[in-house]
Amino acid sequence: MEDYSEIVRTKRANDKLQLAKMCKECPASCQCANREINCNGQRLTSVPSVLQQYNYDKLDLSNNFLTVIGPDAFAPFGVKEILLSHNNITHIENYAFRGLENKVEKLDISNNKLTVLPDALSHLNTLSTLDVSGNPIPASGFTEQIMRAIGNTLTKFVFGHPTVLTKWPSSTSHFPRLTDLELNGAYIFYLPQNSFHSFERTLTNLTIKNTQMSTVPLGLSRLPRLTEFHFDHNLNAGDDGIIEQSFVGLSRLRILSLRDNGLNRFPFVLKPLVELNDLSLDDNKLLVISDEAVKYINNSRIQNLRLVNCSLDRIPGAITGRNGNLQHLQLLDFSKNNIKSLDRTDLQNLHSLQTLSLAGNKNLSYVSDSALSNLPSLEYIDFSNTHLQTIPNALKNIPNLRYLNLLNDDIECTCDLVDFKLRVDTWPLGSGRIIGNCATISSNIRNYLDRFVVNCPDYVTKHATNVHNCL
Repeated sequence: MEDYSEIVRTKRANDKLQLAKMCKECPASCQCANREINCNGQRLTSVPSVLQQYNYDKLDLSNNFLTVIGPDAFAPFGVKEILLSHNNITHIENYAFRGLENKVEKLDISNNKLTVLPDALSHLNTLSTLDVSGNPIPASGFTEQIMRAIGNTLTKFVFGHPTVLTKWPSSTSHFPRLTDLELNGAYIFYLPQNSFHSFERTLTNLTIKNTQMSTVPLGLSRLPRLTEFHFDHNLNAGDDGIIEQSFVGLSRLRILSLRDNGLNRFPFVLKPLVELNDLSLDDNKLLVISDEAVKYINNSRIQNLRLVNCSLDRIPGAITGRNGNLQHLQLLDFSKNNIKSLDRTDLQNLHSLQTLSLAGNKNLSYVSDSALSNLPSLEYIDFSNTHLQTIPNALKNIPNLRYLNLLNDDIECTCDLVDFKLRVDTWPLGSGRIIGNCATISSNIRNYLDRFVVNCPDYVTKHATNVHNCL
């Protein structure tokens, strides 16, 4: 017994020494765990000065007060990824990354005060991802020399500034391996058709957002490998800016986002997108959703459709299956609209639908008992942040329901929930999740069903009848 106690004491002492060593090894004001040195938001004015070498993968110095990065600043850290976003950096010395020339793969220096790409980037021989967005760098600041130096390895590039960048930098022609490109902010009204010419055969993901562009670039049609395209927050575009010619040839496109572009109509340009899987039209004031427009995506196998905050005052029949469209839908999101009711024919025959959200429709107060019919795959419903006061009887039409969100609703918890509780007992929802609280008693809905409703006279009688029938 004494020998065992000694072993335990020795192990505890070693554990304490190891913990103390780890704490000592981590730079002051930082935390070290999961292969990361995290110094985020520590009000640092310089890169921590340390005397030892670190064997970590990631160094996070975001959200500090760094202004100048001196030579050899990162040599002791030996990391593959460096995050320097949201500082006040105006200059990075030429040899700031000395010692890491063949190690750094990802560098984020976004949202600083750089006015030109730093020469120090030219020494990074393994750099694959670079984010310089949010810096006031004009087109001339993307110098040929630096862009050529990093172009042999770069596969993802993020850049842009909402006022300073006023034209497309031609030096992007030095990126023959680029697969991901994001333009985040630009005072640019159009892009030349040859803007993507050097990486037309490699680009798979493209984002253009927060610009003054009035049309989707025509050069888009020259990207045959494109699988994901986000054209968001370009308020000058409008309906006329989503032109069909730009989408011809995008037969591999699977994800398309046209969020917040001032659209009033469901776009007519989707016919060539035979592989389209995910479509978002969030934050557009859609006044017209016609059968003719929607039929153009019948050729696709679209599974996810998002129409969040689109000023809809009813469920559009052209989309929801009333007219036999979009039979492959698995997710349908009508969150944050002005929908007041869910009627009998609003949603029907969407046999593949798994997730439905009407969250944030603050005027939703009526759900027909006959709604939600013929939806055999539906498992997830979100009615949160609406004006519902009762749990809809229409839920009886969904035998495979597993998740029901009623958070921030005004649900009246009374013995009127007996029938709902009896159904829950036999549904997958019985072992699933019901989220939300009662408005009439201090209890969450799930607890009320399991602890209070079971004592209601009707429940005792009907439950006994059900058990007897089963026997």
